[in-house]
Amino acid sequence: MVFLIQNTQNRDGAAIHAKLDELIHAVETADERFIGLERLTDKDLRSILEQVEARAIRLQGAGLPVIRTREEDRQLEAVET
Repeated sequence: MVFLIQNTQNRDGAAIHAKLDELIHAVETADERFIGLERLTDKDLRSILEQVEARAIRLQGAGLPVIRTREEDRQLEAVET
């Protein structure tokens, strides 16, 4: 029974990775280096995460729009009304 559950989870995870890889590939401005990240070592993955976080900080500091969550949008709307 445990084997069946693990096999199903592995298959589901692989399907999700394939779908995400296809979306990354389809988006023209996406960074295709993100395809296959799940196969990297922990050290390499940490390095990429640090780069992504640094880029996000730079973008926020440049005054570019910050994407809010739905909850943050609701809170902002409540304050404005």
